[in-house]
Amino acid sequence: MDEPSSAVHAIIHILKSTWSLDWTRPLSYMTAGLTLPLRLAFIPLSYVLAVLAVLLAPAGHILAYLGSWVAAMAALLVSLEPLYTFFSVAAFIGIVAGLLMAVVSAILTSHFNMQDEHDDASRRLQQQQRQQQMQREALSHEKQMYLQQQYLRREPHGLEPDWHWGDPSQPQSRIRRASGLQAEIILEEDDSDE
Repeated sequence: MDEPSSAVHAIIHILKSTWSLDWTRPLSYMTAGLTLPLRLAFIPLSYVLAVLAVLLAPAGHILAYLGSWVAAMAALLVSLEPLYTFFSVAAFIGIVAGLLMAVVSAILTSHFNMQDEHDDASRRLQQQQRQQQMQREALSHEKQMYLQQQYLRREPHGLEPDWHWGDPSQPQSRIRRASGLQAEIILEEDDSDE
């Protein structure tokens, strides 16, 4: 029983004979036949792609140039990593120190009773507001008196009536000050050169 069976021997003989045949030529013919339509379609397509590459070359160069700027900016930001790490740590330390100072200040002011009197502050604020209101009223009264003295006086010289051409029903009792050369007398002198 050392010999293999005849069925196994036959299968091995078929496989060896199949393996010994030259399969490269039929496989190459079959591959060439299957790829022929693709090769025929690729020839005009390659010409179209070459023309498009020539036409779009300026856009490609511009995009490459812009891409180089983007890459340079990214490289700059990467090179600044220690700097913004330092600033972020400094900001964190500043925030923690500020909060700590606020807590310590609140504790100390409550421990030593150093709170402000709210009544005094509100009284001072009300007094300031009253003083400002009185100053505004005095200034408004002064302005009104000045305007009355300047524009509502009825003096014969230097004043002329304010004409209201558009509305004849309005009384012409308002008087305005004549301005510029209208209020001055112009004296002409004889010229001695003539």
